[in-house]
Amino acid sequence: MTRIGIAGRFGRQGSRWAETLPEGMCGAVLVRELDDKTLEELRASGIPNGGVVRLAFLKGCDAVIVATPVETHYGIAGAALRAGKPVLCEKPLVLSLQTARHLYQVAAGSKARLWTCYPHLWHPAVEAMAKRAEVDAEITFCGPTEAEPLLDWAPHALSMALYLLGTDALLKTKILTSDHKRASCEIESDRGRAFVTFGLSPVKRVHVQLKNQPRLYYNGENCHPTTMQRMLAAWLRSEDDPRGDPALTLGVHEILEEVLR
Repeated sequence: MTRIGIAGRFGRQGSRWAETLPEGMCGAVLVRELDDKTLEELRASGIPNGGVVRLAFLKGCDAVIVATPVETHYGIAGAALRAGKPVLCEKPLVLSLQTARHLYQVAAGSKARLWTCYPHLWHPAVEAMAKRAEVDAEITFCGPTEAEPLLDWAPHALSMALYLLGTDALLKTKILTSDHKRASCEIESDRGRAFVTFGLSPVKRVHVQLKNQPRLYYNGENCHPTTMQRMLAAWLRSEDDPRGDPALTLGVHEILEEVLR
């Protein structure tokens, strides 16, 4: 059985992953990667680096789920990839497009799989939407977030748009509104278009609907743990899947950087 190490096991997302993994699959656990002083220094310098992962952690597992604060993703995922371990990382993958590209270069060099967690993409309703030849979609992912609401909600909304529209096409993105708390944009490809909204909201709201197919509607229900289990199974199969394509995550970061400009 594949032994999966969880970086950030006792955090909110790490705890969910521990509950989701089949019995006996959860291997080594990494609770803390950085001392507070080092983390503050990295934040102050703007370097999205998570520091050094303990060798014992990597030796105790066959693959790694990264569920730590985003500032630490780059260092933890990079160390795991260099050790040849497949990585499934919580969104957002890192803090910038440049570091995302570098992390995928590390993955390619070590021939280790790197995926970003987008569990909503594994819901059957969303999978049905993606099979449509033409797409005219309305996508909203908003909710209460203490800090960085765009970083929290944008990856869900933008990954959904890129999955439905396809990453092979040349995407045209038009930012409509952005105040660093809430944003909206239009994304187009040869398959169609999507109107996307994400960011801060008093209550959580997930709404994905194809305008030309009103019966295909998704409101974010039953996302956990079923879709997480399906995503995990696909990641472990090591087969190509558009939801794990680097182009999807790089597209998310490219649009997000334009939004935050």
